[in-house]
Order: sequence, then structure tokens, then C-alpha cells
Amino acid sequence: MKVDIQVDGLRHLEKLLTESLPAKAQTKVMVRALRRAGRPMVNSARSAYRAIGGSGALAQATSIWQRRKGVRGNTAGSVEIGPKRSNKAALSKYYQHYRKRATPKSLIGGVRHGHLVEFGFRSRAGRSVAGRGILGGVMDKHGRAVVDSFGAIMGREIEREAQRQALKQRPGR
Repeated sequence: MKVDIQVDGLRHLEKLLTESLPAKAQTKVMVRALRRAGRPMVNSARSAYRAIGGSGALAQATSIWQRRKGVRGNTAGSVEIGPKRSNKAALSKYYQHYRKRATPKSLIGGVRHGHLVEFGFRSRAGRSVAGRGILGGVMDKHGRAVVDSFGAIMGREIEREAQRQALKQRPGR
């Protein structure tokens, strides 16, 4: 699930970010702040996936990571929250739970059933399985709090990175 959020009203942080840090450090700071602010969403999604039952692979694969592809315009940083397909430990747990033999081809595919749980599906026999809407529910529940906490976290991260940059610029280092 992809949701783009634009935060307005943090102009002073944006100004501080662009004036005090180089471009590469700006991206690091933004992504670190987004990851820290999004932790409650990840924890809530993991607990919801655990409540479903099954192998627990979706709960283990759920994380927050930096989005690198498809970032456009003047976006300083972007993150995604959800089951990460390439989590081999979660995939191993899935195959162990269902007593299936993992093949090299299946390991390349990764955890692939998150969208079926989220949006539902119709089986070959015609039976419909309703979607759970877990990530959408997590976004509705925690979205406002995450955006509110982002400003404070971003301010602290800018200060920390500015101190790191100052230490790098010191003579003798």
C-alpha cells in the first residue's frame, strides 16, 4: 500500500535542513526521522498480522525501509511500511509452518501473500475470501500521531546530524 503524505507547516525545519546540511546528509536525516516516526505503525501492523494466525511470516516480514525507486521531484526522503518480500527468515518460517520444501526458485520470490491478506481474493472454486485491510487500518489509526511526532523527531535528527557534520569539519580529523 502506497500513501504519499506531504507535511506543510514545517518550513522552519525545512529551512534548517537545507541550510545546515549537505544534500546527502539531508536524505539520511529525513529517512531516519520517517523511520523513527513510523515505528508505531510497524508495531501495530505486526500485532495485527500475528492476530490472524498462520505461520507468522507476514508479521516477521513487516518492516519499514527506505524507498529508492520512484522518488520524484524535490522529495528529500521516502519510506515504505509493509511486508518486505526479500525477508528470507520470514519465508523460512512460512515453509516450516506449512511443512513445504523450499526450493531455490521459491526463495527468490520471497514472501508474496501480503496483498492477498490485505485486499482479499477469489479462489479457483469461486469462493471469496475477504481482505483484512490491515495496513489501511493502521494508517487510519496512527497516521495523525505519526505526522504530529515527525516534527519533533525531525528537529532532533537535524541537530544530531549538524553536530556530526561539525565534528567532521574540525581541523585535525
